[in-house]
Amino acid sequence: MSKGWLIAHYVWTEGGNLAAGICCALAFWLGGSAERRGAGILLGGWLLTLLVVLLHIERIYGVHAYIMAIDTAVLVGFTALSLWSRKPWTIFLAAFQLNDVMTHVVELMFGMDTYTYVTLIGFWGGWALLPPLMWGTWQNARQARPIKPSAPAGSAGSQAGPPR
Repeated sequence: MSKGWLIAHYVWTEGGNLAAGICCALAFWLGGSAERRGAGILLGGWLLTLLVVLLHIERIYGVHAYIMAIDTAVLVGFTALSLWSRKPWTIFLAAFQLNDVMTHVVELMFGMDTYTYVTLIGFWGGWALLPPLMWGTWQNARQARPIKPSAPAGSAGSQAGPPR
């Protein structure tokens, strides 16, 4: 692998780890119950996957069977979260995680080169999950902000006139 590809791979993986950590921290800090649960599911799957990679657990037919099992459990968690919370952003989490699990299935059934496989699971099971989580966190934080009371009608700060 050339030096340029190694740098790109490092930015892709470590940048994803950093972005996931920041997004989960923001979800725990600013999010509501659904956002915190989504971040917990994502963080749990992320840490279990990291453990499998660090332990160098063997692949079965080119697929990390344990990572596929973790990704499937995360899919079940996101689907349950979507059914429980009824928030639109959770549907995207579940759909993107389904794409991740289906990437494992396609690799098992038909095979693909390693670079494509790793890139797809890194995208669908990592980067793609962050925008929906941030969407939910942003919506929750926006709804939690106190609404400034408007000035009474007829006062100097009021733009509207008396009702007609």
